[in-house]
Amino acid sequence: MEASGVRPDGITFISVLYACSHAGLINEGCEYFSKMRAIYGTEPAIEHYGCMVDLYGRAGKLQQAYDFVCQLPISPNAIIWRTLLGACSIHGNVELAEQVKEMISNLDPDNSGDHVLLSNEIVVRDRSRFHSFKDGSCSFNDYW
Repeated sequence: MEASGVRPDGITFISVLYACSHAGLINEGCEYFSKMRAIYGTEPAIEHYGCMVDLYGRAGKLQQAYDFVCQLPISPNAIIWRTLLGACSIHGNVELAEQVKEMISNLDPDNSGDHVLLSNEIVVRDRSRFHSFKDGSCSFNDYW
């Protein structure tokens, strides 16, 4: 596209960032994101920022994703935070998930789906703590 002289627009960049995210092309995604403004004069919108959070999150770079959200020049919406919450759930980072959940609760306190996602993550984490029950006691002594 660049070689043919066609200038990408905001929609094109969403498609490219989405593709990079799903293909695990972190460096390329970051490069295209920085080219948006610097070379093509396209201001990133909330959808572009969401793609970048997804890019970092899918790659397991959760702290980078969190830092990216915290440094956005616009206020992140609940969708941005939910994207990060989903990545925390996939990669098992309960501590960061709890922080993100607080941010979502401030923006959308009535959404029960966020509570379910976080509670499922905690259950999965705690499930690994149960070894076996024998004679009425758990083999993982410090649980009770």
